[in-house]
Amino acid sequence: MILGRTGKSVGLFIILLVLFEGIYLLTNQSWAVVMFAKTTANLTATILSLLGESVRVDGVSLYSPLLNMRIVSECTAIIPTMVFASAILAFPSKISVKVKGIILGIIALNLINLVRVVSLFYIGTHFPSHMEFAHVIVWQAVMILIAIGLWSLWAVRYSEIRST
Repeated sequence: MILGRTGKSVGLFIILLVLFEGIYLLTNQSWAVVMFAKTTANLTATILSLLGESVRVDGVSLYSPLLNMRIVSECTAIIPTMVFASAILAFPSKISVKVKGIILGIIALNLINLVRVVSLFYIGTHFPSHMEFAHVIVWQAVMILIAIGLWSLWAVRYSEIRST
């Protein structure tokens, strides 16, 4: 059976995603991943402070009179970034276009993730009974859909398949 160009891209995407997920699982508690979670916690606290909330940070934990939150690695944009980067790397296009797409995608996904975490703070303070649903079901799915959507926008514009 001969795989076409699309089949090869899908296969490479799956291989890259499994590889990135494996690396992530092996390094989940590494210094770099923990620092990423701490950075997310600090940026979230800064945004909440700018919005008038009284929040302090201790490591990966956010404390306020209204709600305490702990930012773990899954609360960062790491997983959606793995999906996004795997898709870009697997798709036929120039290396320079892939690098630019990955960099811009990482920035976008991290900014959207900050919106996610801030919104979860407010959901937790105003609608605590909906926090778990919003956190686990809604926002995790939305982040993956956004990663796929960003890749789709990139692919439509920069894919070599488009021009063949």
